Amino acid sequence: MNPKDFQESGYELYEFCNISEFFSRPVKTSARPVGNKDIVSPCDGKILEQEKVIDGTIIRVKGTSYNLQGLLQDVSLSTKYKNGSYVNIYLSPKDYHRFHVPCDGEITYIQRIPGCCLPVNRLGRKVKNLYALNERVIVQISNAKFSVCLAIVGAAAVRGIKIFKILGDTVHKGDMLGMFELGSSIVLLTDVNIGNIKIETEIKACLNI
Repeated sequence: MNPKDFQESGYELYEFCNISEFFSRPVKTSARPVGNKDIVSPCDGKILEQEKVIDGTIIRVKGTSYNLQGLLQDVSLSTKYKNGSYVNIYLSPKDYHRFHVPCDGEITYIQRIPGCCLPVNRLGRKVKNLYALNERVIVQISNAKFSVCLAIVGAAAVRGIKIFKILGDTVHKGDMLGMFELGSSIVLLTDVNIGNIKIETEIKACLNI
C-alpha cells in the first residue's frame, strides 16, 4: 500500500481494532472531491472492462458472456439496461473499500442476492459466470434524465457488504452508499440515455465518468 493512500484516512494504524476495520476505513472528505459530471465513479479500483451491453442481455467480462438477468435476478431491471453500457471496477485489497452514490436521484431498487464468496481477482475471474454466482447487492438510482444500476459483488472473505441507504432515499452523487470488508468488484450499468462509458484504467471514487 502506498503510504500516501493510508494517510487519506486521517487515522493511525494503532487506532484500528482489527483487520476488518482497517480494510473498511473511511477517508477524509477532501480526499475524494466530487466531480461535476452527471455520473461519478462509485469506488476506487481498476477498470477491467467498459463496453456497451451486447445483444440486449450480455455483458462481456474478460471474454465471458454474462446474462443480465442472471446477474441482476430481475426481468424488468434486466430489460431496462439491455441496450445500455457498463463498466466493471475491481477493488484490490489495497484500495479504499467504501463506495459512493454515482449520481443524484432516488434509490428505486435494492435487492440482496445470496450466493458464493469466490475470489474476484485474476484467478477467480476464470470461473464461468463468477459474478452471477457470488453474493451481491443490486442498487438502482433514478432521476428525471436516466437511471444507473450497481451490481455490488462480494468476494472471498467479503460476505459483509454493508449498505447505508434504504429504498426511497433521495441521494446525491458522492454520498456514502456502503462498504466492503476486503476486496471485491462493482459493475456499474447505465441505461440508453447515457452514452458509452469511457474512463481511465485506474479510477478513484467520486471522479467524473
